[in-house]
Amino acid sequence: RLTYAQAHAKVNAIAAWLAAQGVKSGDRVAVAMRNYPEWMLLYWACLSIGVAAVGMNAWWVTDEMEYAIKDSAPKVIFADVERLARILERPAMAQGAKLVAVRTEAPAGVIPYAEVIAGGGAMPQVSVDPDADACIFYTSGTTGNPKGAQLTHRGCIANLMNMGFSGQVQALAVAKATGVVPNPEDA
Repeated sequence: RLTYAQAHAKVNAIAAWLAAQGVKSGDRVAVAMRNYPEWMLLYWACLSIGVAAVGMNAWWVTDEMEYAIKDSAPKVIFADVERLARILERPAMAQGAKLVAVRTEAPAGVIPYAEVIAGGGAMPQVSVDPDADACIFYTSGTTGNPKGAQLTHRGCIANLMNMGFSGQVQALAVAKATGVVPNPEDA
């Protein structure tokens, strides 16, 4: 469990560490792990500094991981034990990206996640281009290699606005149909 304050501190630390590694707006960072809490923190840190988070499917075999890493060319790859093992089977697939071990021991040449967050730090102040990639998620690749589907920062915000609008329209439609006006304090 993390409090909001703890989550913000970890996101700030991750973002500060990425910036210290030379990762900047427009670069890519891969997240290759199961749905651990660190996944969310890494995603937030990336988006906060204008870095595209590359989500890698945890079910992928080594060939699929290698394809996506070569395709997206991340500067840093955060990986849990299973995904790290797949990457280390073929070290060349990392293409010089820094490897960070999450929730596992870090073998030689791999940075422990604890080191990433240990230094803390303030959120770097950067300008984020709304039309730059916020994230890249790969399709299933059922008819060939997976395709990197890109979503911009503007697209992420538009999605949030659409969800809020849709919720309000739904509430108004229900109120009109039933005659029951929802209590705003329940929202």
